Amino acid sequence: MLWSRPLHLRSGSQAMAVASGCLVVAERHSRLVRLDPRSGAQLWAQRVEDCWGTAVIAGERCLYLSQAGVLHCFDLDNGQRLWSTPGMSLRYYVSVSGSVVWLGGWRGYHPLMRVALADGTCLPSGGACVCWSRSTCLAAVGSLEARR
Repeated sequence: MLWSRPLHLRSGSQAMAVASGCLVVAERHSRLVRLDPRSGAQLWAQRVEDCWGTAVIAGERCLYLSQAGVLHCFDLDNGQRLWSTPGMSLRYYVSVSGSVVWLGGWRGYHPLMRVALADGTCLPSGGACVCWSRSTCLAAVGSLEARR
């Protein structure tokens, strides 16, 4: 073992994001920290609502969706909070494609939402059709009319 760090909590694996040379994890019930994966040294820390959310690294940004429903975007290099968008529902999954952050899909209870990566504004659905089978998203492309 190279290093260890007490997180002072037990959260899920979704509260940790890993990318080349980057490690971001929620700890101490209300902090998101970036650690040096080689040494374990803390590079930055930011306060968040809770430690049971979802962390994602997308390029030079780190996204954290808290269980309280606030989507945060941080500069991955220095931890500066770039924007925060409240009002997101509990237990969304987070995925990034290009300039769009996709949220939703937890067990099919929540429809997919689109948010702009640049500033956190909600985007229109653009006619996307999302079909659910139990907890699996079958399709999120095109419109329902085009499928008929």
